[in-house]
Amino acid sequence: MTSSYLAYASQQPADLDLLIIDEMQDMQAGWVDALVKRLKDAGQLYILDDPDQCLYPDRDAIELPDAVIVNSQENFRSPRRIVELINLLRLTNQPVVPCSPYQGEDPGIQTYQPGIRSLKTATLAAVENCQRKGFALTDIVILTWRGRERSELHGDMLGSWVLRRFNGAYDDAGRPVWTNGDLTVETIRRFKGQASPALVITEVDFDELSPDKRALLFVALTRAQLHVELVISQRAEQALARQVA
Repeated sequence: MTSSYLAYASQQPADLDLLIIDEMQDMQAGWVDALVKRLKDAGQLYILDDPDQCLYPDRDAIELPDAVIVNSQENFRSPRRIVELINLLRLTNQPVVPCSPYQGEDPGIQTYQPGIRSLKTATLAAVENCQRKGFALTDIVILTWRGRERSELHGDMLGSWVLRRFNGAYDDAGRPVWTNGDLTVETIRRFKGQASPALVITEVDFDELSPDKRALLFVALTRAQLHVELVISQRAEQALARQVA
């Protein structure tokens, strides 16, 4: 699909007066170049880019030497407590400025450890915590750290709840096909650009908070509009503790 578009774009005249490119950190240089060539000589280009949210290792920074750059670190969507956690863990290159009028609560934390407490038990406890805070199941989304094929949670059930999940297929219009269920489960990467009142971020597991892990956690936390529950392995909990030490 990408190759077809690039071949098509190279044959098109410069016909755009205005071009706005969002999420440029997720694009490859060739894609941006093909789009920019559609601009007329006097056309205007606006690009929105957040390198802290780049989740793909094959994306290089794209330089625009003649651009007028406006930097903004303000966050209006996330509760202030979540932004404070983002800054405490140093998930971004520059501190984020919390601008939401909603203070919120500290994210809940559930730990799991094979042979001691299972991932599903900890995830169930996190969902129940959200319910106790008044969130309906339709207001809660479970986000898995692992992809859909490797996740332990992209099955049919979690406890007594039927899971609503992407089944890997698309309809004739190219829209993802979802199963019917009480509680939505999705991956962090597929949920990027979306939001939910309450999130359970689960299967969080790493030895070290490397740059790619920081970006993934930053993206996940900023999907929450009101509350977050983190379900993390003991070694990930220790890695986060070292981050704030």
